[in-house]
Amino acid sequence: MFEVAGWLNLMDERFAWVAAAAALAGLVRGFSGFGSAMIFVPVAGAIYEPKIAVVLLFIFDGLTTTPMLVPAFRTLRLARGPP
Repeated sequence: MFEVAGWLNLMDERFAWVAAAAALAGLVRGFSGFGSAMIFVPVAGAIYEPKIAVVLLFIFDGLTTTPMLVPAFRTLRLARGPP
């Protein structure tokens, strides 16, 4: 059985580097609106497996964009069609 605790140890130095890369990627995305994958995936892929890095990107990228989707759906007008 696959153990998550085996590769995701919060007291590990590797996790600190990945968390710093995630913070930097979030900062870049906050300023530019894109580019978080170009920073996060190479760093996390070098530390963990690239498959895990991509999954982690989808998780933290999805969690950070969800609060922006709710107001966007409120302003969506489906009946009128495209602008």
